[in-house]
Amino acid sequence: MGISVVIPTKNGERYIKDLLESLRAQTVEPEIIVIDSSSRDKTPEIAKRYADVFVSIREEFNHGLTRNLGVEISKGDIVVFFSQDALPENDKTLEVLIKPIEEGKVVLSYARHIPPPGTKPPEVFFRLFSYPPKSEIRSVEDIPKYGLKTFSNSNVCSAYLKSALLEIGGFRRVILSEDLLACAMLVLRGYKVMYNAEARVFHAHDYPPFKLFQRYFSIGVFYAENP
Repeated sequence: MGISVVIPTKNGERYIKDLLESLRAQTVEPEIIVIDSSSRDKTPEIAKRYADVFVSIREEFNHGLTRNLGVEISKGDIVVFFSQDALPENDKTLEVLIKPIEEGKVVLSYARHIPPPGTKPPEVFFRLFSYPPKSEIRSVEDIPKYGLKTFSNSNVCSAYLKSALLEIGGFRRVILSEDLLACAMLVLRGYKVMYNAEARVFHAHDYPPFKLFQRYFSIGVFYAENP
């Protein structure tokens, strides 16, 4: 199966070189697609040195629609999404992430987030709580047990069987949580999805209070619009 990695970027020069070098050093060789939202720093210059495909967009960024553009461009049977500020823990992260899809067990596999050194304690707690050390495969039968958690997902680092993602029409234009909604649509169609704790990436946020308020307000809007 061919693998394509899609990375949306904007003013990410402090991260993007490390991420792209790490992806080029993985044990599997992916097609790398960078979709940049008109960065004003050196992100485009850096990305063009490593990416197979570089696209600059000027329209307003949307988490779902921008990733759909990456899917449309991609050549791989499996499409992997990375945030620009995520970093694979080791050179087998990509191999481990896509393995359950290649084996036909699931159509979606998302990685465990490891807080990098220097992460503030509240964010460390959140990452460890939300991304435990044990993997789980979930299906529609798990909804009575897990409720909303059945649909947990993160496009910070996630892999999809492209044919299944296209079957649900790709990601929706939502304010946030396009990944959770896509996972829910896949599960409700009868597919299995996986939290893959063996595939690990360094990732955490350091939001100031107002930014944190904005984020959780947006999440509230998402749930109100997608009950």
